[in-house]
Amino acid sequence: MNWFFPMFVFASLSVRTPNVLPNPYDYEISIGMEKKDQLYLNRQWERELGREFIDEEYWAQYQYGSLVTREKYVNKTSRGITYNQVEIRYARKGYYSGLAIRSVADGHSLRSVFGWEVDRRINVLVANAQLVIKTELSTDGMDMDYVVYAKPKLGIMKNLDLYALLKAEKAGNRSYLQGKIGFEIELPGIGS
Repeated sequence: MNWFFPMFVFASLSVRTPNVLPNPYDYEISIGMEKKDQLYLNRQWERELGREFIDEEYWAQYQYGSLVTREKYVNKTSRGITYNQVEIRYARKGYYSGLAIRSVADGHSLRSVFGWEVDRRINVLVANAQLVIKTELSTDGMDMDYVVYAKPKLGIMKNLDLYALLKAEKAGNRSYLQGKIGFEIELPGIGS
């Protein structure tokens, strides 16, 4: 049971005026769960220019020493991106490299995967602050995909953080930018 904890539960909501009028307001509702470096589950409901979409991203990862295996499923109907990817990586001191097999509707591709992560925690007055920056590149030799994100967090109460997410992503021939504010609640483990 302790493998499951501590787990973070997060949610965010954004509403904006549509880029093209007349249309109803655009929105995005996002909920999810995360166990750092082991599990990530996220589902989003959104409306953009009057059309509704569901975006999903799920992954599970296991690390044994410096060897990391991960399976990732992405279905972003709002962007027309769907794939499943299985990876094996060598990770050390915030850097990693490895190989991945990506399955898409029209076949499979073997990809090289590279990335790095910076995770810094500091105390700001009476609150704890954290900044996580991640970069991941993957290529099949012909096409380069990337994910770059920065996530500053501020502890506002015990087990409750306010965060901002700034993300740039490219998968296939689709790229997009995202920014949002949300909160995370830590579900502490048994005996914590």
